[in-house]
Amino acid sequence: GFTTTLILEVINTGTSKLLNLQAEMDSVVTSCGATCSSNPVSGPDPTTFSSLNPGDVATFEWIYSLTGDNGDQFTFTASLVNGIDTDSTTVSVQAVQFAENSEVSLTAAGLVIPTIDDSILVFHQETFDVPTSIFPKVTYQMYSATPDGGTDGTLVQLDTVLLSSFYTKNGTDTITIPAGKWNASLYLQSEAMTASLISDGEDLIFHFEDRI
Repeated sequence: GFTTTLILEVINTGTSKLLNLQAEMDSVVTSCGATCSSNPVSGPDPTTFSSLNPGDVATFEWIYSLTGDNGDQFTFTASLVNGIDTDSTTVSVQAVQFAENSEVSLTAAGLVIPTIDDSILVFHQETFDVPTSIFPKVTYQMYSATPDGGTDGTLVQLDTVLLSSFYTKNGTDTITIPAGKWNASLYLQSEAMTASLISDGEDLIFHFEDRI
């Protein structure tokens, strides 16, 4: 079974105040077999409106529990106790259509992936050499290996791999510095990054490698 919510809306279209409004459910007419049923759960809520000014709206709410087969109908008729015109609505029982029966293309996806296809993009977590107060700017580079080479098959943990696997080039250069006071700085840049992406103005750049 299921529940349905019914609302009776009363609008004072007159010029005088209405007093002591009380709603009631007059009838529930079924159009179904012997197995269908309707049972009140709650309502009306509220049980009464003490007054309703011209132009104001009062709403009464009922909740019913319904059981039945697909296509069964229930017609609810409610009114005010003082004899104002009734109002009716019909509720139909409909079977929920499963996704595989609808016009939707479905793809099954498991939680365990033994290998990763070339068409899947994987973002890995770069936790190596996190910026500190001493070295506030740290340059990261994409790990040059397939994502399914990680320990769990889906994530490359950069803080557990060898440092030589993280950088594409290691080197030492000797520079002769003239006498005087100088400020030294080190700037690292991935050679795989195209010139169009090289800029000091960006705070974050996504670098996608072919067949990562």
